[in-house]
Amino acid sequence: MRYGARLTHRWKGRLLTAFAAVGLLAASAGTASAQITAKIAESVTEGDVVTVTVTAEVQYPDSTAVTAGAITMTLTPSAAGSDADNTYEATDISLNPATVSLSYPARAATATGTMDRTLTGTVRVATIDDPDAEDEKVSFTFDSLAGVGSLTDQEGAALAVPTFDDPLTIEDDETQTYVLAITGDDDLSEGEDPTVSLKAVPAHEDNATTLTLNLDRPRPDWSFAIVNAADDSAIAGSVVTIGSTTATPTAGIAEAEITITTPDNDKNRVDDTVTLTAHSGQAGRSTLRDTLTITLKDDHVLPTVAAKVVDEDGMVLDPQTMSVEEGQSIYIAVMPVDKDGMAIAAEEALEVELMPSGSADARDYRLARSTITIADGAKASDPVMLTAEEDQDVGEEILTFNATVTGDTRANGAGSSMSENVLRLTIDDATMKQIWPKDSDADYDRIKAAIAAGADDEGLNPGETVTLQTSDLFGLAEGYTATYGVSVEGSAASASASGDTVTIDAEMAGEAKITVTGTARMASSSLMSSQTVSNVAELTFPVTVVDKALMLTWYVGQGGDDYNIENLVEGQSYEIIVNANRAITEAEGSVEVTFMRDRAASDADDSDYTVGTATISAGRDHAHARPPLMVLADDISEGGTDDGGNVGERLVLFGVASNGAPVMADPEHFSTENGALTIWDTAVPALPVIATWLLGLGLLGGGARQMYLRRRQD
Repeated sequence: MRYGARLTHRWKGRLLTAFAAVGLLAASAGTASAQITAKIAESVTEGDVVTVTVTAEVQYPDSTAVTAGAITMTLTPSAAGSDADNTYEATDISLNPATVSLSYPARAATATGTMDRTLTGTVRVATIDDPDAEDEKVSFTFDSLAGVGSLTDQEGAALAVPTFDDPLTIEDDETQTYVLAITGDDDLSEGEDPTVSLKAVPAHEDNATTLTLNLDRPRPDWSFAIVNAADDSAIAGSVVTIGSTTATPTAGIAEAEITITTPDNDKNRVDDTVTLTAHSGQAGRSTLRDTLTITLKDDHVLPTVAAKVVDEDGMVLDPQTMSVEEGQSIYIAVMPVDKDGMAIAAEEALEVELMPSGSADARDYRLARSTITIADGAKASDPVMLTAEEDQDVGEEILTFNATVTGDTRANGAGSSMSENVLRLTIDDATMKQIWPKDSDADYDRIKAAIAAGADDEGLNPGETVTLQTSDLFGLAEGYTATYGVSVEGSAASASASGDTVTIDAEMAGEAKITVTGTARMASSSLMSSQTVSNVAELTFPVTVVDKALMLTWYVGQGGDDYNIENLVEGQSYEIIVNANRAITEAEGSVEVTFMRDRAASDADDSDYTVGTATISAGRDHAHARPPLMVLADDISEGGTDDGGNVGERLVLFGVASNGAPVMADPEHFSTENGALTIWDTAVPALPVIATWLLGLGLLGGGARQMYLRRRQD
């Protein structure tokens, strides 16, 4: 069989002939000798035409009379012998015409010399398209010659009929395929046994192909069986022969039916996919004939859930509450829903765990029950109280819940499903600001006026001093006091805070950025009185002797000579060192410094790092945070870009002391903004060149100060 474009006839290169000798027949006066040949192509593409050419070479002898005549013969097709897989049928070809006639002229006895004549006749064999995809072979024969007249062969005997050694092959132009297809409904669920048909397309006429079936099953207890679709007789094993639609000549069957048996409940809670394949040929060299993939929907897939705000009795509020204030409580209920978001009854008992996402986290809310139960057959859980926790964060937060749903594992198997964004609430801020910056234009005018008062007409010069009152910079809630700290970015000025005064000293020409941080705490009376009997009374008040106000500074290191770290790498840990400007007194006991993230100034979030607290004991002036700062690794490439280079994630930390003392990032250890660190993602192939260069310079500068730092810390 040959596929593709139709072929030009392929000739065998040799003549299939019946010979009549060419020569002068002196002993047979009145006759001429002839040689007859017949030629046909070896093969032809179905639908094309091939020509049978018959040629007679006639030679007239000298001075011999020959009577004119015409040789006729008829071409007859027949099946090609024993090749039963390629049987010719009458509908495969058409002969036009079937008879060929070769006319030869007369020759007078008075004619001298020999004369040659070539006679040619043809039969057109038109091949006809059929619906199968099989080649056919056709044998051709000529009947006896008629009208040979005075023509003989070399020996003077009668001319023989020309014959063909090989049949003509009609190469089919159809492509034979084998098709696996689901019979009946293809919307199948768990426990339904699929039925599949396997047949040849187009159907076989004579050929047969042996196919091996294979079932790629999700579980060992899936199986399949094959039967003859015509009579339901079982076929042993996984090998089947697909033959013709008739009983002969092959032993195959026209169509096979495959039944796949599946368990009623596989207890995996997911849709299952099974793949059936049909191969032909020998093992290891087989040809894939067709593939059929069947999906069975699991009857016990866990549903999607949603959460709604309800009243105390579980009635859904309409319209829905979209926010809750810090310190306030609402009720919610969780319900299974269909694809349109409509509540449906649970087909088994469900347990739902809500997990926060968004800007709010687990510290910002409290649920009366951590696991919410939906009873079998219920459309919703009982009401559950949700309380927005009060905190010191300023500004609203978004609380979004995802849900993990778990079912009755004993009945329908283990497993869980995830539903995203089941509830979204805004937590309205109710935090009372204890201290706040005065940032109006009028407030800033007072700051500029104070700076101008300390400068001459040309501006602030080295050696000049500016004094600011903290009351011009910050507002305080009633009943609160504050302590203040100062940090400076740039070398043009230095600054300090003492009590309610901030002093700025001009150092050199240039720019500097002054940051004043105020930490508020509730004011309390130091005077305590008590009296339990009428004639005894006590009055207690403190007397404090202080060398100077306690100031705390911090910076980041990594051990050795490396104590100027501003660039952090995922997966690494770093020391945070806190230094006091004097030793902690016995009266103070110990001071604990907690490190917090500046949310507004940071790109990184709490999932990017962990850090403990630093506790300075009485008599000491420094401490390390324990556990140290750990930068957590993930597989996600993060951080923004600047001019095509990765700039990492920004992490800005600030410290809060347990006794209210000001905590500042040590400006000696930060080249840019105090307290600002950069987290470099390990998912990025390498730090940007400029970041690596700056980091190297920072490490080089830090090494020069190592001996001094160690002495001061110890």
